[in-house]
Amino acid sequence: MDKNRKIEESIEHAIDLLEQPTALTEEDVRSMVEDEECFRACRDLMEGCRVLMADIPSYNPDVDREWIRFQKKHQTAWRRRRLVWGAALGVAAMLIVLVWFSWSLLSHNKVSEPVTVFLADNHPQRVTLQTGDGKLLALDNADKTVLSAVGAQLQDKELDYKTNASEVKEVKMHTLTTPRGTDFKIVLSDGTEVWLNAESRLEYPATFVGNERIVSLRGEAYFKVAKDEKHPFIVQTDDMKTRVLGTEFNVRNYLVTDSHVTLIQGRVEVCNKKGGDYVRMSPGEDAHLQPDGAFALSEVDIDGYIYWKEGYFYFDNITLLDIMQSLGRWYNVTIKFENQSAMNYRMHFLTDRKAGLEHAIVLLNRMKKVNITLEDGTLIVR
Repeated sequence: MDKNRKIEESIEHAIDLLEQPTALTEEDVRSMVEDEECFRACRDLMEGCRVLMADIPSYNPDVDREWIRFQKKHQTAWRRRRLVWGAALGVAAMLIVLVWFSWSLLSHNKVSEPVTVFLADNHPQRVTLQTGDGKLLALDNADKTVLSAVGAQLQDKELDYKTNASEVKEVKMHTLTTPRGTDFKIVLSDGTEVWLNAESRLEYPATFVGNERIVSLRGEAYFKVAKDEKHPFIVQTDDMKTRVLGTEFNVRNYLVTDSHVTLIQGRVEVCNKKGGDYVRMSPGEDAHLQPDGAFALSEVDIDGYIYWKEGYFYFDNITLLDIMQSLGRWYNVTIKFENQSAMNYRMHFLTDRKAGLEHAIVLLNRMKKVNITLEDGTLIVR
């Protein structure tokens, strides 16, 4: 009982030292240095200090756990050297508090490594058409005779299948792919108009047959579907299906985690390709596919889903991360965030794509929320 009381007195002494470090006398220090066990304990504390101060971003020290571990390791010494260890305990407490304070300070002031959220593509950027018989054509210099043979006509940035639809005898699937920095319009055999955004791919038949009109999309496209109640129009992506009779809507599916259908006018139904029920949408609604396979419906400003096909960036309450990725996709530049917290800033932003990247940077910097610079072909957000 007497030993327990003296140990408690040593702990109280340590607490006093923690509150008044000047109470540690020269004699206390000399005694601790001459005591082998005390010296070993101080060395352990300094090693702990070194580990805690190491530049390991993922390390989050548990002070309480380390303090208990230290107590258990040196419990015997406490019992043998009660008076001297009162001072040692005070030093230990002060060191641990100092280390914790220093670690906390570093963790708040440490400059994070830049995060790359988009990479430039150095390959040639061309609009291509892969025909049903395996031919791959670059549409900036495509042979019009070859296009005519597959039922298509090309004029400027528009590929038309409707005009020659009746002449197509063999139904084959074609794939139109847009590169970064380019959008493209296609008129399908039924008269449906599709605007493909940059870095997108549409797979479709040269002419529709059967009870359904089915196309597959990866990327983003705006659809103005020719009305045909007997033949529903279906847009398939990797993870969802959109079924319509005649309407205008936008589908975005660059990433599985960012799958959206936005209805401009008319009627559409969306479902999860894994077998979920169809969800009916109303004009002005956006359906966002959730990780659990359900759709989150919300009312949105549809201008952002119309302006891009007219040549504008239009973002309404959109995260800066989404805005910068869109700029990277159009201007084909690498995007890095030095200020990682800025990725979640929500902003309103409008600019003409044709005005160029530098103009977009000027407009974003005028908002005074971040500093964006273009350095060696990389956009850096600070």
